[in-house]
Amino acid sequence: MNKTFLLILFLAGTLTTIAQEKITGERLAGKWNVITMDIPGRMYYSSVNDSLFMSRSQIAEINENSGDTSLNEMMQSMMKGAMKAQLSKMIFFFDDKGNVYDIAQGEANKKNMGRLDMEKNLFYIKDEETNTEKEIPVDFKNGLLRLAILDEGIIVSIWCKKMI
Repeated sequence: MNKTFLLILFLAGTLTTIAQEKITGERLAGKWNVITMDIPGRMYYSSVNDSLFMSRSQIAEINENSGDTSLNEMMQSMMKGAMKAQLSKMIFFFDDKGNVYDIAQGEANKKNMGRLDMEKNLFYIKDEETNTEKEIPVDFKNGLLRLAILDEGIIVSIWCKKMI
C-alpha cells in the first residue's frame, strides 16, 4: 500500500513538473491581462469564453434572498458583466528582469507592484499597509501565467495572458 501511494505521489510530481514551463525574462516581458479567476467550489469566471460558474450554495443564497428563482439567470448575467469589467481593468507590465507594474491607468501612471523571482517561481507583491512583501507562487503553462493566491485556506488561481 505504501509503495503504491509513493508511486502515485512520484508520478503526480513528475507530471506536474513536465507540464510547467520555465519562466524567463524574455517570455515574461510585456503586457499581460487577467483572463480567468478560479475560486474552487465557489466561483469560476473566464473572459475568454465569457463563462461563469457559481456554486450551488451561492445560487441557493441568491434565490433565498430574492424569494424568486427566476432571478438566478439575471443575477448570473449581472455577475458575468461585473467580472468581465473588473478583469478587463487588470493589466500588468513585466520587464525582462521580473519587475511588475500595474498599468491599468495607462503606462504613464504605472505603479510598481513587486517583482517575480524566475528561479523560485515566486511573485513578491508589495503590501502597502504593512510595508512588507507577500509571496505568491506562480507557474507558466501553455503560454499562460498562473498566480496561486492563498485566501482563507483556498487557493485562488488567477490566469493571465500576454497581450499582443
